Amino acid sequence: MKHATTSLVLALPLLLSAQEPAPAPTPAQTPQAAQESVRPDPETVLATVNGTPIREKDMEARFQLQIQAQTGGMQIPEAQLGPVREQLRPQILSDLIDDMLLDQAVQDKGIELSDEEVLAYLRRSLDAQLTMNGKTMEELEEILQETQGTDVETFMKTQAANPDLRRTLAQVKLVETVYPDEVKVTDEEIKADYDSKKESQYTRAAEVHARHILIGTDGMTTDEQRAEARAKAEEVLALAHAEGADFAALAREYSTGPSAANGGDLGFFPRTGAMVEPFAKAAFELAVGGVSDIVETQFGYHIIQVTERHEASVVPFDRAKPWIRDELRFTKVGPQRAKLLEELRDNAEIVYPE
Repeated sequence: MKHATTSLVLALPLLLSAQEPAPAPTPAQTPQAAQESVRPDPETVLATVNGTPIREKDMEARFQLQIQAQTGGMQIPEAQLGPVREQLRPQILSDLIDDMLLDQAVQDKGIELSDEEVLAYLRRSLDAQLTMNGKTMEELEEILQETQGTDVETFMKTQAANPDLRRTLAQVKLVETVYPDEVKVTDEEIKADYDSKKESQYTRAAEVHARHILIGTDGMTTDEQRAEARAKAEEVLALAHAEGADFAALAREYSTGPSAANGGDLGFFPRTGAMVEPFAKAAFELAVGGVSDIVETQFGYHIIQVTERHEASVVPFDRAKPWIRDELRFTKVGPQRAKLLEELRDNAEIVYPE
């Protein structure tokens, strides 16, 4: 199973456009020029769509959302943002007009989106992410408490109130209303999609969660040096096998590897593709709680402890079916959304003040 992320931040599919997202722009001005530029009045009208204004503050809000998405929320100095802002303005304004046209169409069609519809979608998204990342609801509760000081229920309600998410789901509902046959998703399509991705996306290889202590040999050029390193590893191995030994504390004290500060923690990894073969072979032969003998690799001498194990598994079709239906819905909605926008633009009164 592919692991998208372990942060468990809901990856909501907000990009419904059939167009590919534009790459991050390269600033065309110097930071000094950006600092000296004068920002427009937030109330300045940039366009009116059927009489409804789009203002500078709307442009700025959308720009900030895009920057946060591209940088992961990292703060960027205004001197660097200035030229990027100017380069993105035409596309952002076009997107704002599209959203307003669709919002107006949602209203004209009398389309309503209930809180339960939004929460149901979020539950499906959350279930997919937990399963694909090998996490449980209990683990998510712990993560949310540690990182945000909240619980799953509160987190879901906060997500459900997100206006961008609600707008996106309302637009999906609009397109499905206007083009029901074109965006219909059949059970046969869902099953075919599942079968085509079963091995690559819905199959989880066996994994182990391990710690290690490394007595590194990097830079050693003589047999005597390597023999001394081996002897040191034997000493540490004896300590690791002693009754009541704290493997993580031993790793912090003796390991020369980069994971030493974390008690030698390497997280979960599969049998192939993540670790060098001697290390992976030894780790997968251990029982949970077991400590290996010395394992030699090109990095030096390792002592391994396995702390958890996930056996190989396959997400059953019935479990994945709701997620796949959502994915196919969004895929089909994209082109029809673009088609609807062409019709809406042709019949709209869009005015750009001088």
